[in-house]
Amino acid sequence: MTKSSTVVPWSALPELSAVAALLGRDAGELRDQVAALPGGIEGVALVDGARVRALGLFVRTDLTRTGKCSLVWLSAPDAAAAMELVADAEARAEREGARALVVGEKRVRGAAPLLTARGYARVNALVTMRRDGRRPVLPLPAGVVERTLAEVGPDGWVEIENAAFEHLPFAVRVTRADAERQMAAPAFDASLMRFLVDGEGVLGMLRGVIDRDGVGEVESIGLAARARGRGLGRWLLRRCEALLDERRPREVRLRVAESNAPAISLYRAEGYEEVSRDVAWERGL
Repeated sequence: MTKSSTVVPWSALPELSAVAALLGRDAGELRDQVAALPGGIEGVALVDGARVRALGLFVRTDLTRTGKCSLVWLSAPDAAAAMELVADAEARAEREGARALVVGEKRVRGAAPLLTARGYARVNALVTMRRDGRRPVLPLPAGVVERTLAEVGPDGWVEIENAAFEHLPFAVRVTRADAERQMAAPAFDASLMRFLVDGEGVLGMLRGVIDRDGVGEVESIGLAARARGRGLGRWLLRRCEALLDERRPREVRLRVAESNAPAISLYRAEGYEEVSRDVAWERGL
């Protein structure tokens, strides 16, 4: 790290416009997202005076379960600045007692050789895919019904989200406090969430979001283990698309881990095509 550069939390910045510009996001939308972040995730920025040189999100949410911390949304106009922030994240992760650091590269040209030279190995990628057309929602099997967030409550949401995504890459465990924080965020839209319920309880969920540019995203679809293999994943996908289509989005996208082969197979079968990949790297500490 250069002598004039320091790492500060996003909350210490006078405003988020520089962060939004590096991420290619709308500043107001980014403020809404930051307000809804789960506990254990903090925005960090490498600054030189008033200039933001690099930024990311430091994640310690799953440290107890996985022994790892992460630096995601890594963004910088040059790779050298990004590596300064990576070095700071490594030191922080070591202080936290982590065994490894995962770095999620988002907007850093030329970072790959520098990360490799630093001992990182490519371990995964977050694939962005775009829908090519609409498809009808399928009927639900007997005994399975659709419910809203108001009907299942935050506890039902937390239970199914953690059960459905527990072993998937890039997933973050949520608590009731996290759910309540998201529900209180200005941009939260409960009408774009649905849950599947049977006689044993909540067995699936979907959540869609619309950004300020009119792009719809299938933010998450997930099923409890007991519900898989019954075609319900396809139902959740198409139902989420239908909810988004009611808002007339410019397009519909989703993101999925490169290693989640069953999900990618489903999305391709449903007419999604790849747009981009954000690579994830990992190094032991």
